[in-house]
Amino acid sequence: MAVNVDLSNVKVKYDIPHIVEKLKTKVKELQPSFISHNTDFKRINEIKKKYDKYENIVLIGNGGSITSFHAFHKAFAHRLRKRAFVVTTMQPEVISFVKENFPAKNTLLIAISKSGNTVGVIESLLALQENNEYACIAITSKQGTLWQITEEKKYLALEHPEIGGRFSGTSEVAYLPAALCGIDIKKVDEAAQKVYNKFYKIENIAAQTALALSSLEYNGFTELFMPIYSSQLDGFGNLIVQLLHESVCKLGRGQTVYFSSAPESQHHTNQRFFGGRRNVAGVFLRTKNSETEVKLKISNKLQKIQLNDATLKILQGEKLSKALEYEFSGVYQNTIRKNIPVIDVSVDTADEKNLGELIAFWQLVAVYSALLRDVDPFDQPAVEASKQISFELRKK
Repeated sequence: MAVNVDLSNVKVKYDIPHIVEKLKTKVKELQPSFISHNTDFKRINEIKKKYDKYENIVLIGNGGSITSFHAFHKAFAHRLRKRAFVVTTMQPEVISFVKENFPAKNTLLIAISKSGNTVGVIESLLALQENNEYACIAITSKQGTLWQITEEKKYLALEHPEIGGRFSGTSEVAYLPAALCGIDIKKVDEAAQKVYNKFYKIENIAAQTALALSSLEYNGFTELFMPIYSSQLDGFGNLIVQLLHESVCKLGRGQTVYFSSAPESQHHTNQRFFGGRRNVAGVFLRTKNSETEVKLKISNKLQKIQLNDATLKILQGEKLSKALEYEFSGVYQNTIRKNIPVIDVSVDTADEKNLGELIAFWQLVAVYSALLRDVDPFDQPAVEASKQISFELRKK
């Protein structure tokens, strides 16, 4: 498996026989729709050919509708041939920014809402399409308002699969915009399917990670700090937070997850991690290797300048990939020295194969984690009340 997970520094026992047996039993009773779903790649390719002329993709959505695509796009943005922008708010400044910077003649809108009734998505779409200028695709349910708008406005509509948004990363929901941007979605999917094939064998590393996280919570580690030591993996932060929060945090159970780009996190959240309450475990996310390399070239004159208890000479010829590794190692080793539980999750590089496995890995971790806490992995009852209040306020 391309996803490497080091659980040797978890500090608590997690392979407890009766807990493992409980998970085995619960897994046997489950048939996750995101695993059984067959993506219509032929349809995606047809749509891609039709809309390939557009240079810009503007995605309108919230939560699971956009988090997986954002993870893919962030990873590959440096080599994609198209610009993509994600609209997650109806804030006037954002809508104005899109109108001013993404001309209708070369921009495709993609509005996504599983229910078809996400008010914010509908508001943003209507604001951008005030004069019906943009070409538009909707991915939504046939029963929702968004589908009706699509039919009225003659947009292209694609039915949202019966998969919860946060688990839709290996379906048309994320694959269509990813394909339009030039990402090789077949490579992503082939890798993800290999991970899915291990779902019922709980000796797999995703199940072991979920067991470790559950045991950490039982032992008082109710928070998880995730520094991400790769700018290409930064987009996975929100996806992982959503998967774990919405799948697991119910009935007063589950861990709070917060992430930050690293090494930037060393200049703020390390103080909390090392100096605050001892209820935080670490989950570090990184790539082991870089796709490119930069070496420092320092003149003889500059090499003589003092740097702490050495001089700049120590940096001459240094590879920046090694410098980033040193930053990671410093924090990781300090975590172990301070006896703080930590899990290291890594992939060799941020390519389609590795990221396909990574997204499937975290999806399975979320499902297993929910089952271990006796909650439904696929609902999110606590988010509905605030949505209803917001809607009632609009009616006044």
